Amino acid sequence: IDTGVEEIAAATGRGRRSGVGLGVFTQGGFILDSGRSEGRRLPTTILRHDFPEEWRFVLVMDTRAEGISGTDEVEAFKSLPGMPPGACAEICRQVLMQMLPGIMEKDCERFGASVSSIQSSIGEYFSAVQGGSYASDNVRQTLEFLLEHNATGIGQTSWGPTGFAIFPDAESAQRAVDEFAGRDNGTRLLVACAENNRAQISSSS
Repeated sequence: IDTGVEEIAAATGRGRRSGVGLGVFTQGGFILDSGRSEGRRLPTTILRHDFPEEWRFVLVMDTRAEGISGTDEVEAFKSLPGMPPGACAEICRQVLMQMLPGIMEKDCERFGASVSSIQSSIGEYFSAVQGGSYASDNVRQTLEFLLEHNATGIGQTSWGPTGFAIFPDAESAQRAVDEFAGRDNGTRLLVACAENNRAQISSSS
C-alpha cells in the first residue's frame, strides 16, 4: 500500500484526541505528544524515548467489563466540563519534573510515582462518566494489591477497563502476580515488557 501512516490514520478516524497510539505504532517506546491543536489533523510527537529493558508492566484485565469507545466516547467527552487549570498544571509539572527524568534516568520509583499521581487526577476528572477513578472496581482492587506488593506506580489504559502496574524488573513483577494467584475477582494478569520498536505487519502467505 503506497500510503503513509498519517493518511491512513486520517482516513480511518484514528488519532483524533491523542497521537500516542499513532506514535507507538510508528516508533515504539515512550511517546509524549502535543495534544490537539488548531489547523493540524494529528497531534505532534514532542518526545520519544526507549523504556528501560528491565522494566515490566503487569496488565490487569477485567474479563467482565468493557471500556468506553466509539460514539459513547464522543458523547462522554461532550458531557464533561473543561479540566480545571490547576489540575492541568499539576499534570504538566508531573510530566516535566518527575516522569521524564524518571524514564531518562531509569528511575522506576520516580517514574511510577508520577504515573500514579497523574492517574489520580485524570481518574477523578473522568469519574462522573466511568463510575469511579477506574472503569472497573475489580481492576482498581487488583492494582492496589500490586501497589502494596512493590509496584512503583499504577494506572488505567485510556478508558479501560484494563489497568497496569509498573515494576522495576521481571522478578518483582512475577512475584507480585504469584502472590495474587488464587484471588478470583474477575481479573486476569499478564506480565509484559515495553515495545521499543515500531509495529511490523507481515503476511503469513
